[in-house]
Amino acid sequence: MNFLNWTDGLEDKILEPDSSKKLSGWTLGERPNFKIMNWLFWNIDNWIKYLSNALYSYHLIQKNYLQSMHQMEISTLICQWRTLGSTIYL
Repeated sequence: MNFLNWTDGLEDKILEPDSSKKLSGWTLGERPNFKIMNWLFWNIDNWIKYLSNALYSYHLIQKNYLQSMHQMEISTLICQWRTLGSTIYL
């Protein structure tokens, strides 16, 4: 799933800036190459997808954990009820 739907990330469309440019940024009036801007938004899109998938996975883990805890509680209650029922005399 693309959130920004900016580019497909092919090499002829993106260009990663060198490390010095990443550290210093652009000066006033300097215009970055369009491929660098494509790289920036493509990179942001990849991080959004990564975080979205991580949150979704976390949600599934939590959901499965809660369901298993609920099942264990029901099983425990049934066992307690059976034990209690066997000690009640009429």
